[in-house]
Amino acid sequence: MKVEDVRKKVLAARDAGATSLDLSCREIRELPAEIGTLQTLVRLDVSGNVIERLPAELGALPNLQVLHICENGLEDLPVELSQLTSLCELCIAGSRLRSVPAWISRLRKLRVLGVDRIDIEAVPEWIRELELLEELTLNQNLVTSLPPGIFELPNLRRLEAEDNSLEQLPKTIGAAKELKQLSFNHNRLVELPPEIGDLKHLEALSLKDNELVRLPTEFGALHGLERLILDGNRIESLPSSFGALTKLRYLSLSENRLTALPAEIGELRELEECWLDDNSLRELPEEIGRLEQLRELVVSQNRLERIPSAIGKLHKLTFLNFWDNHLDAAPIDISRLTELRHLDLSFNRIRSLPPEYAALQFLTVLKLNSNRLIELPAELARLTQLRVLDAEGNRLRSVPAALGNLGQLEELKLAHNELSELPAAVVERLRGLSECTLQDNHLRRSIEALGTDAPDDEVRRRHVVQLVPNDED
Repeated sequence: MKVEDVRKKVLAARDAGATSLDLSCREIRELPAEIGTLQTLVRLDVSGNVIERLPAELGALPNLQVLHICENGLEDLPVELSQLTSLCELCIAGSRLRSVPAWISRLRKLRVLGVDRIDIEAVPEWIRELELLEELTLNQNLVTSLPPGIFELPNLRRLEAEDNSLEQLPKTIGAAKELKQLSFNHNRLVELPPEIGDLKHLEALSLKDNELVRLPTEFGALHGLERLILDGNRIESLPSSFGALTKLRYLSLSENRLTALPAEIGELRELEECWLDDNSLRELPEEIGRLEQLRELVVSQNRLERIPSAIGKLHKLTFLNFWDNHLDAAPIDISRLTELRHLDLSFNRIRSLPPEYAALQFLTVLKLNSNRLIELPAELARLTQLRVLDAEGNRLRSVPAALGNLGQLEELKLAHNELSELPAAVVERLRGLSECTLQDNHLRRSIEALGTDAPDDEVRRRHVVQLVPNDED
């Protein structure tokens, strides 16, 4: 956008007494000096442009409360911006500053400060002077430590310092009494200070992809915690105090080294989503059946050999994933989960499927691939909402004709089995499928014989894949 065109917009805003001006993402290279005449302006957004310097006149806006100058080519900022004494929100993210200008400490009304992606190596000590600051984001920088005073900001409610090189947190963390959201994803934290337990109002804590081995016992004192993300660490066990997190609704412990869960996990009565995939769990405690509000449970890529019968008590469960474990049998208690929509038992050692699973009346996705199934129960035809049935990579020698009655079925995957024929009812059902895989079986019918309505060979192959063995072509 040309400077003259920008000037016209600025003057038009001035004449209209505008309180807000959005000039973001316009490929603007320069702001005109007339920007300083917008005396009524409260909000200005010039982010996402190619501006390399700001005019000093920008500091002459007495009513400006929100200033977004992020994602530009700025290498420094005019000190005149320190005159914006009404400023409450400032975003300088994505610039080339390399440091946070000291004059920002004079903006005593500042409540929100975004300094992401400017390659700073240190957070200035004077940050503690911004006593009204509520939100501070420091993501994607080169910070190796945080000044102790950062947690002494009396009104701090949200702090993000993701994608840095933090190795430890100061003990003063417990002083941030009003903190509600804390995120240190993608750092190098090895341990958490016990003082973290003093954050009584903390609602969301995210520590994904660090190097944590354990959690302090004091962790259980976070009684207000509702959301906890600890993926991608080295945690081997959870403290028994974990059960005191009674307000927890979302828990993610994926990609750790857990070998067991404490029985106290059954105290998390408000838990709705639980992700435990990619650990080394050999069993689940019976107490898991006390998680009455649980809707999603993912325990894929573990070493489970059995599922406790208490799993059948999770009556609100809609999503259940036991992919890639060591299960020899499909737990019959799953049939009691009548709200279940998605069930994944693939990549186990299951030899048969209980016909009682027909009680899962709302099931839409059933994944059974890469097991040792020889047959499928005819009762599956009662799963009238089923849209995806995946039984690839088993030892199926036949499929029940009743599957042809699955009127909602969209995907049928039966590749890599030992099928020699398909019942006529199933063949007829193939017409309505969006995807069907039958390759690597012993079928003798051609694609045309199975009656697909696809107009050409390429589309037909997407619907019904390689029905004729290669040696029969």
